[in-house]
Amino acid sequence: MEIRTYLHEILHLPLEILMPSLIDTVELRTLKKRELLIRQGEYQEHVYFLVSGILRGFFLDAVGQEVTDCFAFKSGTPAMPGPDLNIPAPISIEALTDVTVLCIPTAEVVKVMETSMACLQCAYELLMASAQTHWELKMARYRYDARQRYLWFLSAYPGLINKVSNKYVASFLGMNPSTLSRQKAVLRDERREKQDEEDGVDAPQLLSTVFDP
Repeated sequence: MEIRTYLHEILHLPLEILMPSLIDTVELRTLKKRELLIRQGEYQEHVYFLVSGILRGFFLDAVGQEVTDCFAFKSGTPAMPGPDLNIPAPISIEALTDVTVLCIPTAEVVKVMETSMACLQCAYELLMASAQTHWELKMARYRYDARQRYLWFLSAYPGLINKVSNKYVASFLGMNPSTLSRQKAVLRDERREKQDEEDGVDAPQLLSTVFDP
């Protein structure tokens, strides 16, 4: 897929702003696992969008421990440390797998935003989507117990639990890794019991049938 088509069909950028002068500045960048895309405190020279792979946003707390702030795993997701392009990044963003991102120079983005209402509308929609995602996380962390938070994560981030370290997910959900492991074990046991019931399997009875002469 050519870059112009990707920008329009995946990122939903309006065709009217996708002029050659902008397209020519767009690049693809690859990162290896654990490589930083943006470091906390640095100024953002590019606006990034995830093409493939998994990214994690994190910051350091008062005692220097990493706190996971966000994940990106869907193609087209903005990989932005914050909404303001003019201040140092409030979080770092690292690759949890090999990653490909699409890069647009920040200066070019600002230039287009100054002249295009369509671009401003697009930026507003991306900002609102990000705010909604963070609001949902905030509600989950403060309203839900550990089980509910884990179930919410499985629903909101399908398949990610099997691709990301427990310690990152636990930090994201505001619990310690051992609590997350217990929740995973409880849910796994519940699903196994439910499956056994649906299959009509009674373990002691099955063993008796197999081994009795």
